[in-house]
Amino acid sequence: MNNLGSSFSFASLGAVSLATLVLAATGCGDDSSSTGGSGGGSADAAADSATGGNAGTGGSGGTSGASGSGGTGGTSGSGGTSGASGSGGVSGASGSGGIDAGVDASADASADAAPDSSVDATTDASGDAALDAAPDAPPAKIYKVLHSVGTANGGEITLSTIDTDGNNLTPVAGMAAQLKAIGIIDMFVSGESPARADRPFRETLFGGIVYRLPGGAHLMPYSKPAPSSDSGLALVEGASAVELIAGSLALAGTDMTTSVAPDGTRAIVQMTGTSPQTLLLRTDGQKFSNNQYSAPITATGTVALGANATYAAGRIWFVDISPGGKRFLNYAPLDGSATGTVVTLPDVGAAKQTWAEPAMTTSADGKKLALLAGTSKTNLDLMVVDTTSAAAVNVTKSAGNYDVPAFASEAGFALSPTGLAAAYTRLNATVRELYVIDTTGTGTPIQINTPARMKATLTDFNNLHWMSDTKLLFVAAAGFDGDLYTFDRTTSTLTNLSKTGAETAAPWGPGTKWWRLRWVAQNDGHAFFTRRDNTASSYDLVGINRATSAIVDVASAVQAISDQNLASGANGRVWLSVGDFNPPYEYGLYSFDQNAPAKATLLFSSALQAVRLGPSPDGSMVSLITSSPQGPRLSAVGSTTASLVQLADKLVRPEYTAWTPDSAALVFSRGTNDTVSQPHYQRLIDSQPTAIGTATGYARVFGVQ
Repeated sequence: MNNLGSSFSFASLGAVSLATLVLAATGCGDDSSSTGGSGGGSADAAADSATGGNAGTGGSGGTSGASGSGGTGGTSGSGGTSGASGSGGVSGASGSGGIDAGVDASADASADAAPDSSVDATTDASGDAALDAAPDAPPAKIYKVLHSVGTANGGEITLSTIDTDGNNLTPVAGMAAQLKAIGIIDMFVSGESPARADRPFRETLFGGIVYRLPGGAHLMPYSKPAPSSDSGLALVEGASAVELIAGSLALAGTDMTTSVAPDGTRAIVQMTGTSPQTLLLRTDGQKFSNNQYSAPITATGTVALGANATYAAGRIWFVDISPGGKRFLNYAPLDGSATGTVVTLPDVGAAKQTWAEPAMTTSADGKKLALLAGTSKTNLDLMVVDTTSAAAVNVTKSAGNYDVPAFASEAGFALSPTGLAAAYTRLNATVRELYVIDTTGTGTPIQINTPARMKATLTDFNNLHWMSDTKLLFVAAAGFDGDLYTFDRTTSTLTNLSKTGAETAAPWGPGTKWWRLRWVAQNDGHAFFTRRDNTASSYDLVGINRATSAIVDVASAVQAISDQNLASGANGRVWLSVGDFNPPYEYGLYSFDQNAPAKATLLFSSALQAVRLGPSPDGSMVSLITSSPQGPRLSAVGSTTASLVQLADKLVRPEYTAWTPDSAALVFSRGTNDTVSQPHYQRLIDSQPTAIGTATGYARVFGVQ
């Protein structure tokens, strides 16, 4: 029989494989016939002193001998697979060269706790190294980073791509060295909640206002360097960027601003100057049949009030301003093949319609559209349009002074999910009234705020939201003091869901909460509201079940909840960073599933608030920024567990942070200040970030692919 003498160590094996090593350690003895020698072991570690036995004495390579010199339970054999003092055991506690043993040459029996998943130990000739170190990290994947390094904030930049290993610096074709002050233009005026990753969202990024599209792309405005006065709009996705349009663009202002389709594939933008016109843009990276990213939807000299444009039935719907100042509803095909067609709206009393308010809303199924139209801003009716046939109905037939919101989603009017009913508010002299009505044009309006149902002190009706074609959800308040109600139009039943006021039954008076509808869940199951306690100034986040009207408390007694501390992933997971309103006043990062809401899970708490939440592409992690003595620090945490990973500090402009597609690393701008920074790359398993390239300046990171 062969023996593995006491001089055996990993250093003498070189590149021997794990399988070879195991064979050498266990094949040295024959447990049925061996009679002695070093390396013997036994099959039963519980035996103390047997010197022979069923399996022979002195077999080297026994399975679990404690210290024998052989036999089934010998006590002094050396070299057992897991022996306490054998030399060369595969996992021996004190032999030199065990695969997973923390040992030294003197065999001092410091038993190792847990084996490694791979042979990755660092050893020396005596075998007494830390043999249980972590396996070597896999080699880093190489990705392309879209970035720029300018000389100052607002200065000219060159938009380039560079690999995460610092190689292949390449200016972006068609956009290099022509950009200035990316993202400083206040471009968009409305958007969905950041809790809906499947919808466009207006956010502050890259130092200005941009639109985040479903899937992570951005529409990004910029201006061109002097002597040009032109502006441009770029589509940025991953490490690619294309110029959609450039020229005399109106990228600011309430009426002239761009709007984006709910699926993120289309947008409109205004051309100003001597030849104003409204253009439809493809924002999905494809071109129209004219081989351009843009196509006109108004005639030259006519512009649309683009901020309120609506997309339904394969068309874009908008109100234009004709050279004579009249305003009409139009629609145009989304393929860019034609300019707008004017919709003939019904008369208002005996007068022809010559005025349309730009705020519009559509039914959830997209088959109906509602807007206010008439002869002037104070002489309007509620019109409902079939988005397939463009046939329109005057629903109210009572021209007057209706509430005219900046956006239909904020207040004023709303359509039920299939457009069978509408809700609207109207000013009767100085008294505001709330109504529901069917949209056939033959129905009789039902007033909700009658004296039997509500006291005259309730003067504000907002956050109109249909839960079904029969049940309306809304807030009735006196200023900010309100309650949440439902009204069933088929039974004329009013229900106070929250009952925070003094009354216990109708007629209801003011409540003590300020309610704001924030978003509707991806699966349409819940409507989420923020609820402010006006007596304590604390906030709650609640979900309203759209089928049962039950209220689910998601986060309670916290500080103000804003879009800046919300984020969501494509799977419906939502993260909320918010401070406790009560002592110890710590900030917490919470997580919950908006499609099945319950009390949010606290992932971690800190004296510092986490900001700039960035979900990873696979939804398993979220990046965040906190303060540190060395400047903003980047960290990441699991989506449902408190597995906080602290990464780099000294971040410059933390909004310049992007995940790699595999959700394993982040790319960000880092340096001593705005003007001395450069892109960096760090995997979640790395202890330190790595600088990308050699250029330093005012660095921005726009995307990775």
